[in-house]
Amino acid sequence: MGRTRQLSLAVGIAGAGLFALAIQNEADAQGDGPRAYQLVPDGTQSYSQFLFWLSGNNAPSEGTIIEGADLNITLGVSQYTTTVDIAGHQAGLLAVVPYGEVSGSLSTLRGRKPTGSDSGLGDVMFGVAFGTIGAPALTPEQYAVYDPGFSMAALALVTAPTGSYSSDRVLNMGGNRWAFDLGLPMMYYAGKSFLDPHLTSFELLPKVTFFTDNTDAPGSTGVLEQAPIYSLEGHVTRNFGTGFWASLDALYEYGGETKSDGVSDDNLQQSLMLGASTSFGLTPAANLKFTYGRVIWDNGTGSDETMVRAQFTALF
Repeated sequence: MGRTRQLSLAVGIAGAGLFALAIQNEADAQGDGPRAYQLVPDGTQSYSQFLFWLSGNNAPSEGTIIEGADLNITLGVSQYTTTVDIAGHQAGLLAVVPYGEVSGSLSTLRGRKPTGSDSGLGDVMFGVAFGTIGAPALTPEQYAVYDPGFSMAALALVTAPTGSYSSDRVLNMGGNRWAFDLGLPMMYYAGKSFLDPHLTSFELLPKVTFFTDNTDAPGSTGVLEQAPIYSLEGHVTRNFGTGFWASLDALYEYGGETKSDGVSDDNLQQSLMLGASTSFGLTPAANLKFTYGRVIWDNGTGSDETMVRAQFTALF
């Protein structure tokens, strides 16, 4: 295989590349996914199409857990990402459009379980990530011989209240509020280059999510407030040849207690999800990725989600 084709394949199987998130806002308990922040040659663009199948007590909007609910969510997510050179550092810009449907039953209320459903557009997301350490803007030739080592980026995401929403419904695709994520994705690579067929990576992503108030909350509540949610995501990923890699994944979340009209709902969230991912190269510039994750512990008011995710990514 020639150097040009080998480089293209390596970029293709990397996933969507640096700062190409495996979307977190509409599938809250599954995280951004492995190798979401791997470096790519400067100027790389990508289109990713995601499909999610989720069950548990997580509503589609970020940070929203409904205690005792039994929900099923089918979600599609379209994402565009481009990389740019800022003062010699690689930065990523992204736009995300989610859509789908949610249905299910809520907790028992006076001997019955209210049911509900909604479908349509979710809350769109825009973001930027700036490579602060070990993330230079590289030409394809420089990328082929670059020894990755340690890298870190500064991440900022904004989720807008564009999703389908009505306070008269018990379930909604949208959250009727803004959300802001700040994170520091870090990766360490054990390997001489991104082309190493046995490359191993260790990833850690601390993140905090802030929410504005929902001033038209469902039910009898007028204003719903939510405290920040803190999360720590980790992955260990290894290449097995030039067309396949696999990872072990973990995500811990803490916080997110809500107040209804100023009164605490006593619903602090804590949960731990474990999972695994695989990625298969289809062409030199396209791949498929699959992830399964399940919450193995929560504090009774945290997430109890089970998630299956499929992702197709094309680079250009």
